[in-house]
Amino acid sequence: MKENKNHKDDHYRQQRDSVFRYLSLITQLALTMIICILGFFFFGLWLGDRLGLQIPFMVVGLITGIGCGFYFSYRQITGLDDK
Repeated sequence: MKENKNHKDDHYRQQRDSVFRYLSLITQLALTMIICILGFFFFGLWLGDRLGLQIPFMVVGLITGIGCGFYFSYRQITGLDDK
């Protein structure tokens, strides 16, 4: 009887750890995307203000930020296989 209870506790613990691991991964991916997109967007905005071409540099910064965010997110996901 006691072994059965320990088995259920271990199963519950494994499920809980799995949920927290995936929640952590989702949080990391979201922060990576947000930081890359906003960072390059505001850099493009700042550079556009300095050079007098605000809209083109803002768009280029936004597109670069999206690409950078996807690249780093991909690296984080594929890096899980190495661990």
